[in-house]
Amino acid sequence: MKNISILLTTAFTAFGCQNNQVEQPVDCTQVRLEFTTTVVNTDCGEANGSITVTVDEGEGPFTYSLNDGPVQESPVFNGLSAGEYSIIVSDRNGCRSESVITVANIDGLFVTVSTTEADCGVANGTLSITAGNGVEPYEYQIKGQPLQKSPVFQVAPGTYEVFVIDAIGCEFSMTQRVNSNTSYKTDIRPIIMNNCAVSGCHDGSVSSLPNFSNLSTVQANAAEIRNRTQNRSMPPNGSLTQAQIDLIACWVDDGAMDN
Repeated sequence: MKNISILLTTAFTAFGCQNNQVEQPVDCTQVRLEFTTTVVNTDCGEANGSITVTVDEGEGPFTYSLNDGPVQESPVFNGLSAGEYSIIVSDRNGCRSESVITVANIDGLFVTVSTTEADCGVANGTLSITAGNGVEPYEYQIKGQPLQKSPVFQVAPGTYEVFVIDAIGCEFSMTQRVNSNTSYKTDIRPIIMNNCAVSGCHDGSVSSLPNFSNLSTVQANAAEIRNRTQNRSMPPNGSLTQAQIDLIACWVDDGAMDN
């Protein structure tokens, strides 16, 4: 029996069973896997951009995927059109690092916008768009409205998101404010002085109330004045006309300017 025992021990040792150890899993929260990218932008309407990944810190070999698609060993993604792409890098342990990369259009649309003021609540102002660096003809749009060939819009005071689309589908958007021609000195101050900055109210005679005789105080409280006149809690007697309430809102929305 002694000889058999020795032979069994030798056999187990020869096949590596005696000292076999199970590899412990890697805690990916403790792994540093960092990478940078080099982007080649694309021509508008084309798919000739690229993203090249460089791993700066990690344990290789690495694999790469685009938008959680097929995994590849190459760190280069070609044939990309303009847009945002999720780049995922995985190391030999299956740990991942992800980053969103933008491929932009080369020499995309360039747009400038000019405006003229409008009467409060009246669509007699203009918003004019000048476009360049695209493929003509252009089409123009205010969000929520149909596309049009003309670059000029008749608008009321307000903030507008405008779009320009060229002949190959490249698009540019921006937000533009069209102010009203409401004047503090001419339109708003008389309303304040006759209805709010009166004895026993906002004329400075009551220490607990802001003094609306001062423009700076009116400007500091402009948003509240707008809201309270809109819900007719200011002035307390609700004496303002709808036209006066609209003028206050236009002036505040324009930025409560000293004009």
